[in-house]
Amino acid sequence: ACPYSKRIGGLGDGPKWTCNLDRLKDIGQDRWKADVASGKHISINADDGGESPSSTAAAVATAEYDASKYGCLVYSIGSKGNYLFEDAIYGQLGREACEIHVFDFSRNYDRKENAERNIHFHQWGYKGSKTQDADLPAGKAHMFVDLFEIIKRLGHQDRVIDLFKIDCEGCEYISYEDFTKYEKIRQILIEVHAPPRLRDEDAKAPNAQVESPLQRQTKVLVNFFDSFAQNNLIMFSKEPNPWCRGSCLEYSFIRLKPSFLNPN
Repeated sequence: ACPYSKRIGGLGDGPKWTCNLDRLKDIGQDRWKADVASGKHISINADDGGESPSSTAAAVATAEYDASKYGCLVYSIGSKGNYLFEDAIYGQLGREACEIHVFDFSRNYDRKENAERNIHFHQWGYKGSKTQDADLPAGKAHMFVDLFEIIKRLGHQDRVIDLFKIDCEGCEYISYEDFTKYEKIRQILIEVHAPPRLRDEDAKAPNAQVESPLQRQTKVLVNFFDSFAQNNLIMFSKEPNPWCRGSCLEYSFIRLKPSFLNPN
């Protein structure tokens, strides 16, 4: 368990448990300083005849912090206009600490307050990288993007996603391999719904085993949670969501270094 876990956003449906949220206020500066110290931002003038202590020190002294490259980054998949979580991050950490992106295709849930709070709304649906158009709402497949397309569109290829919040009414089962395996995601805050049953055509396939609906759903759940464990994501919070009437649970995971889990 995380000793610094806290429910962000208050009570109700939408808030999530995070681990050490206050740490994110300074995480960008720490990343930048680490890069500068490692020489990634040392630009040596050719007239100096190569790197020298004086030129290196000067470059460090003049390096500028860029929040759009190093700052805290939050992705929030599925909102339905509920900004309790995102507003709480802004309220606790301030505008400059975290850049927050919210995604929901169902309608335009943007607000005038978002710009001043560094919250950016995108009317995009979320899918897995292997999702077929036939499995998406008819006529709306073009509105859906996977994690890697989102990262590409927003120019976040070199960014760490500090918080990945997802409540997409079951789409977690067609996309979990993307976000569990993506190592630049640090925490996953997810509402997990009852797993879907296999489609009739899958159940009737020639090599399909004869299984009950419960057996099929259990297998889906086992594979789902195994993906978290196999990618060094450790659960630090679990709680029921009373608004789901028993059909969903809230989980929070944090990614640890492999060396921590397998010291030998």
